[in-house]
This record gives sequence, structure tokens and C-alpha cells, in this order.
Amino acid sequence: GWAIGTYAKYNTGLSLNNRNKKTNLFGTYNFNKSRNLNTMQFYRTVADTLFDQKNEMQSRGNNHNYKAGLDYTISKKSTLGFIVNGSISENELASKSRTPISYIPANTVVKNLHADNSSDMSRSNINVNTNYRYADTTGRELNMDGDYAHYDMNSNQLQPNVYYDKNGQNEISRVVYNMLAPTNISLYSFKTDYEQNFKKGKLGIGGKISFVNTDNDFKRYNVYSNSKVLDT
Repeated sequence: GWAIGTYAKYNTGLSLNNRNKKTNLFGTYNFNKSRNLNTMQFYRTVADTLFDQKNEMQSRGNNHNYKAGLDYTISKKSTLGFIVNGSISENELASKSRTPISYIPANTVVKNLHADNSSDMSRSNINVNTNYRYADTTGRELNMDGDYAHYDMNSNQLQPNVYYDKNGQNEISRVVYNMLAPTNISLYSFKTDYEQNFKKGKLGIGGKISFVNTDNDFKRYNVYSNSKVLDT
């Protein structure tokens, strides 16, 4: 697939499957590449101050999605399966903002704010499942699933706020921030369910155990001309 707005973007995909009496092997892969442009304007008054902000944002993204699996028929009553799926994405956002700041009673611009922000984000996850199913002609059925999932996310944001004089030429002051936010999540689970005919109905029992480990961090730095300092 291909499309164009301000910029071109495209996507592609592939799906494969092979099946015989004992095995069923399958897999899919999809890729998407995009680039987008957004423009915004904010006209705000706060007390005696006017902010006339014009903002242009460009975003880029590369996204991969995949899935693969195998089903193996052990016998007429039992099947063993394995599935893995996940995604990998990388996204960039760049924002160019210009904000003349005016003193309303005098109707004059007193300073200009330039904010050229950027953000780099990456995200990947993988999910693995192993499953077993037993079912016979008497109504007895056993299902077992073991699952593992892992998520890895990172964000790096730069936020400069530079103030210039009313002509937008000479710098008055600046405040620059850099934010780093990594996240790692791991999940483990196992569940089993058993069911059988019982009198005129069904009798079932099951259980599940799971464990989750989450590691988050967030660091904000004050950025200076030749260094950056962690803001605790």
C-alpha cells in the first residue's frame, strides 16, 4: 500500500501457511513507514499578556509486527501448540514553535519564545505462548497454557525554551530540559483448565499463577551550554 498527503507513506505485509496431517505452520509480517505534518495555532490571553503561538510538528514512524506459530497433532485427542508474536516501533517527533508574547495594554511585543522540541521513542514487545489441549469423545477436556511477555520502551525528549527580544534577534534567557523515561516489563503466567460431563451438565476446575516485574525510571535534566545536570 502507498499513500501521500504532505509526505508519502507506505505499508506492506506477508502471510504464509503450510498445513499437513500432523502440523500446521503459519506466520505473518507487516511493516508500516509513515511521515506526517501537523500545523497548529494558539491565540491565548492570560491576564494582560497575549501569546500568539504558531507550531509545526513533523512525525516519522517505522513499525514492524510479526506472528509465527506451530500446531502439532500428537494424536486424535491431543494437540501441542507454540505461538510467538510481537512488534518493534521507532518514532520521532520534531516540533518547531514560535510565540510572540505581547503586553496587551500597550499592544506591543515584549519578547519571543522559540521552542524547537524533539522526542525519540522506541517500543518493542514479544509474547510467547505454549499450549496443550486434550479432548476425548466422552466430554473430557484439558487445556494448559504457558505465557511469557516482555515490553521494552524508551523515550528521550529535549525541550528547549529560548526567549529572545521583541525583534526575535537577541537572546534574553533560556531554560532547556531533557527527559529520559525507560520502561521494562516482564510477565509470566501459567494456567490450566479441566472440564468433563457431569450428570446433565458440565463440571470444570482450573487455576492460574502469574508473576509481573515492572521497572520504570524517569530522569529530568537541566541542560546548559556544556553540560546537563539531573534535577532531583
